[in-house]
Amino acid sequence: MLNQTPRGKVVIGSRKSHHQSLLITTSTSVMAMLSVLSYGTTRAAEVSEPAQLDKVVVTAQKRSQDLKDVPASVTALGEKQLQATGVSSLRDYAVLVPGLIYSGVPRNGERSGPDTTIRGISNSRLADLETSIATSTTGFVYGEMPVYAFDPQVLDLERIEVLKGPQGTLYGSSSMGGTIKIVPNKPNPGRFLGKVSGTYSSTNDGGQNHEFAGMVNVPLSEDVLALRISAFKKEDSGYIDAKIVKGLPTEIRGRDAVVSRLNANDQFVFGAEGSTRKNINARRDTGGRAAMRFTPNDKFDATLALFSQKTDEDSLPSYEPALATTQNKRVTELYRLQPSSTDYTIGSLDATYDFGPAKLTSVTGWLSRKFSNLTDFTPQVYGALKGNGKAPVPDLASLTFINDTKVVSQELRLQGNSKNLVGAGSVLDWTMGYFFQQESRRSFGGSTVGPQWIPNAIAPLTPPPSGTETVWAADYDSTYTNNSFFADISLNVNRITGSVGARYSNQSLDSTRVDFGNVFAGASTPTGTTLDIRKIEEKKWTPKYSLSLAATDDITLYTAAAQGFRIGGGNPTSNLSTAPCQAALAAVGLAGNGNFKSDSVWNKEVGVRSTFAGGRLKANISAYEVDWTDMQVSVSLSAFNPSCGALLTSNVGRGRIRGLEHSFQALLTNDLSLDVSGQIANAELVEASAGTPAKNGDPLKNIPKSTYAIGLSQKLALPNGARGAVRLDYSYQGARSLNFVGAAINPDMNLPGYGILNARLSFTKTDWSGELFAENLTDKVAQLGVQIVPGGPGIYNDAYANGRQRFVTTNRPRTFGLKLSKTF
Repeated sequence: MLNQTPRGKVVIGSRKSHHQSLLITTSTSVMAMLSVLSYGTTRAAEVSEPAQLDKVVVTAQKRSQDLKDVPASVTALGEKQLQATGVSSLRDYAVLVPGLIYSGVPRNGERSGPDTTIRGISNSRLADLETSIATSTTGFVYGEMPVYAFDPQVLDLERIEVLKGPQGTLYGSSSMGGTIKIVPNKPNPGRFLGKVSGTYSSTNDGGQNHEFAGMVNVPLSEDVLALRISAFKKEDSGYIDAKIVKGLPTEIRGRDAVVSRLNANDQFVFGAEGSTRKNINARRDTGGRAAMRFTPNDKFDATLALFSQKTDEDSLPSYEPALATTQNKRVTELYRLQPSSTDYTIGSLDATYDFGPAKLTSVTGWLSRKFSNLTDFTPQVYGALKGNGKAPVPDLASLTFINDTKVVSQELRLQGNSKNLVGAGSVLDWTMGYFFQQESRRSFGGSTVGPQWIPNAIAPLTPPPSGTETVWAADYDSTYTNNSFFADISLNVNRITGSVGARYSNQSLDSTRVDFGNVFAGASTPTGTTLDIRKIEEKKWTPKYSLSLAATDDITLYTAAAQGFRIGGGNPTSNLSTAPCQAALAAVGLAGNGNFKSDSVWNKEVGVRSTFAGGRLKANISAYEVDWTDMQVSVSLSAFNPSCGALLTSNVGRGRIRGLEHSFQALLTNDLSLDVSGQIANAELVEASAGTPAKNGDPLKNIPKSTYAIGLSQKLALPNGARGAVRLDYSYQGARSLNFVGAAINPDMNLPGYGILNARLSFTKTDWSGELFAENLTDKVAQLGVQIVPGGPGIYNDAYANGRQRFVTTNRPRTFGLKLSKTF
């Protein structure tokens, strides 16, 4: 049972929660269904040799290792598991990884990439939308190259590795909380391979979805040169319905305006002015990867690759819970749709030469990310230009931004191992290297009104102070440079392995920011141009340590500690010089425009990896504590003075996260397997900065107290020699807070827990395979993320005060589909 404390905290009650009851009911039903389905399996399966769980090999420490030998918490999702669970995106695989939380798309779009949290180290500067450079807390790696945060289609991948805790020693400064490593399949010079697939599905309260994908691997010279190409095209229907409002004083807003019935044209009927648009958030993704691999001998291996993915979305997948009805759950009200587009390209050259005693690796990378979006800003502009709810809205207002990011990087890494240095059987593994990265980013755009605003604005509503359609405009240019040296040494003696590593980083950030107008900052004469030029430089050592014991061949115990940090900076002078914003700055404990320091985390953990029953059962458990000091967070100054709408970054104190992660895999029979994983955690502010309304004990952002995932799979023997399997997956994410850390607790920023149930029936015969699937079988409306938007003239009669909307990012409704594949 979920309860709200007087200060809005989410706690777990003493009675058995709803999701536990649902889990028991689901498990009982699953076992009954599996018993029926498995009745037709052949007797040969009953008497076959005992099976074992697959061995998992990862490259978390930039060398191939059995997962059980890695002295850190790592979750690896192999190609078979990705295919069996129907994973296609970050949203899908996040629920399978303990400690990884995906929060959907913020209202202003993914200017900074997907919003992810690992072990409670959240994207705490997500509202730092204009610069968003050197701010991420979750690292992303594609192949061997550190990349800007993104969400590639899961296609032709060898595996996905999620490394928990700071990974700065080997993966750089953007890995304070952890790293998501995506490993594509390499070209195979020894064999021709190909696969094509097509998927059709239908979404409840949505429409039809289509996906086509293909892969071909062509040896161009036997055992020397190979080309591998994969590509896909995906079209997803929308599932959010919107009333397009007019902004008339007599227009009814809110639930009373929504009538849950259809007219003859299959359109929802509303009780006031305005039109209706169904399925506004349709999305189209296209992309692929081409890679050529050259292996002239046993010593040299080089791969040249190009990856590209383009995403277009007609509007954001956000709805307003206050508008939901029984027949129409996902409804919103907008003045206009909010389209976005992301174009992502990665080029890389990976080359390795084995000298014998050591191996030299070079990773050269280039990345381009172009993002553009339009946000419906009509309510905010109406309020900023003195609209009072009685004057009509004369025209639309928009906030547009274009972000163009370019990244070049180079890593040189030398690795080797020596045996019997300190006794028979001892092994010394070592890694040392240099890393360079330069990221250039230009963000430009602003807020404008439509041409009818100026002639038709009725007092007290005013035209823009500029005298033109421009309310506010901005152009931000930033260059981030990182020069790093790193080393990692691991010594194994008599089943005991000790490791020590460190990274020296020299980081700099040069930024130029130009703003025109500060109407949103509460100025009396909000015109003029401001210029802010800054250069930030910081040098830092970040260490890591680990100690592990192979107690037996099947049980490994380990303990580890690692530090991570993020460069500091300064807030711009624009939009902060007005009296309301200066009052807000004083309230938050900052003077002037307020510089902020770097923040850092220390992660300490202990864990055990074990295998039992002849390889039929694996159990991994880790307990951790993370101390996050001088936390950098985005602060909305409207929380301290409602007349100031500016955002800044501030250090708000120290947070602590304590948690327990677990994963279990079991072959209950040769044909029946069970996967269970999850996390319990407690994340809170332990030292609030003076001057802020925060209190010790406030929850940290975006970490639930509990998450878990359960998968059950039964192999089937089908007629005519075909093979099949039925699989059920249930995932649960507990309640969490998305409040600004350091600000007063707002109960509307708390999100309830939710559970998702998926089912799949797969079948294979010779070179054909297929899947029947049902995703979100119970049609759960999950709340992934939330933003509260001020501005009139909305009136939600049964939920909200005048001039305020609560937009919640949500998931896809119940979807049934069929996928067919052919290999050749």
